[in-house]
Amino acid sequence: MHGSHEVFDLFDSGDLHMETSWPIFLHGDEGTTYKRDGCMVFSVHSCIGCGTASHRCGPVVNDEMNEGINFAGHALETRFLLGALLREEYRDDHEVYLQFMELLVNSVDAASRRGVPLLSGDLLHPIPLGNKGDWPYLATSANLFRSYRNVPKAPSSRVACTGICHLCLAGRPNFDYENMSDTAPYAATFATEDPWDEEAVFTRVLMHEKERKCFFHKVDLFHTITLGMGKSYAASSLAMLQEVLPGSSIDERMGEMSALYIEYCKDPCFCCVSFLTLHVLLSGQDL
Repeated sequence: MHGSHEVFDLFDSGDLHMETSWPIFLHGDEGTTYKRDGCMVFSVHSCIGCGTASHRCGPVVNDEMNEGINFAGHALETRFLLGALLREEYRDDHEVYLQFMELLVNSVDAASRRGVPLLSGDLLHPIPLGNKGDWPYLATSANLFRSYRNVPKAPSSRVACTGICHLCLAGRPNFDYENMSDTAPYAATFATEDPWDEEAVFTRVLMHEKERKCFFHKVDLFHTITLGMGKSYAASSLAMLQEVLPGSSIDERMGEMSALYIEYCKDPCFCCVSFLTLHVLLSGQDL
């Protein structure tokens, strides 16, 4: 997945050893303080962990090294705080925010190249694979001029969109970002143009894939799918399904749909019959 990462050059030259290197992600998010003001929290976490709640693989330090993704376990054991900055400190002075990011990123870079001393006396080299966070964080921290902030607010405009994606040219003229097909024109434009005027500290300092700089800033699936297009898709699907359910009003039909969902939670086999009935109704066939 990261075959052109700079760390492999260090492995080849003998400056780093694979067995003492560990992949990590950087993560930024603005939380809320007791006064309902913002607080930027910057942390790192291992890419490798004890799996997920539904697929736990146990301790990762054993003879078999049966690693999984890093979702299971307490946050205090799987996430490591690097720094926090109150919004009142950078609300009116963006330079403070930039200095904060510079300080923390340089700290991560020093740890990845020099190593972190362990109690055993060995050195562990945390190797950054990417920067994660919600879209506001990514757009601000990576200096993106192509981001969600450019999504058109009206059906037409006299000013051409500059692009909504930092990975490709989706949103620009002739690159319809709502095209979800396998042959969408924007699919051929990944990593063809930098999405910033001034490169942020992440890819200026940290090891990364030089030919794919924009990919260092990772798309967050939770914010993109669960809180984004997935939520809209699910809501639209439910709006269509309620039309074929019994009931004289939307509220009644949505109530029926909720009852079907509760039955499914109790007995998944019940859902097979229910959705088979819906399929027949939607296709116009007789039961």
